[in-house]
Amino acid sequence: MFESFDRAQESFELNDAKGRLRQFLTTLCQRRVVDFIRSSHRHTAGRVSLEQSAEARPEATSAPHEDEESKAFAKAQIGTLLSALRDEISPRNYMIFELVKLNGKMPEDVARQFGIKRGVIDNSIYKATRKLRDIAARAGLEEQL
Repeated sequence: MFESFDRAQESFELNDAKGRLRQFLTTLCQRRVVDFIRSSHRHTAGRVSLEQSAEARPEATSAPHEDEESKAFAKAQIGTLLSALRDEISPRNYMIFELVKLNGKMPEDVARQFGIKRGVIDNSIYKATRKLRDIAARAGLEEQL
C-alpha cells in the first residue's frame, strides 16, 4: 500500500477541500484490500483451476502411462475451454485474461501496457473468469477441473 501511495503522490494535487486526502487514502486502502482478497486462495470452491497438478487427480497415480494420458487430457480440456472462452468474450478481455492469468503478468503492468486503469483490468479478468465457469458448467467439466 505504501508503494502505491508513494507512486500516486507524484500525480496527486492537494486541494483545500475537506476530506480530499482522506478519501484518497480510503480508496487506496480499499483497492489494496480487494487485491489481497482476490489473490488469496482461501475461497477456491466453485473456481475453475487452470493449473491442475497430477497429484490432485487420484486416477493419475495408478500407472506412468496413465499419468501422461491424464495430463494430455487435462490440457486438451483446458484448451477446449479457452477456445470457447475466446469466442464468447471480447478480444480485449480475452487478451487481458491471457496476459494476467495464463502468462503471469502483473495487472499493473498490463494496465500500463494498454493505457487503462487497473480497475478495468480487474473487471475484465472477473468477466472472463465468470464466463469460463459458465462454459465449464455447460460442458460438465467443473468437477474434473
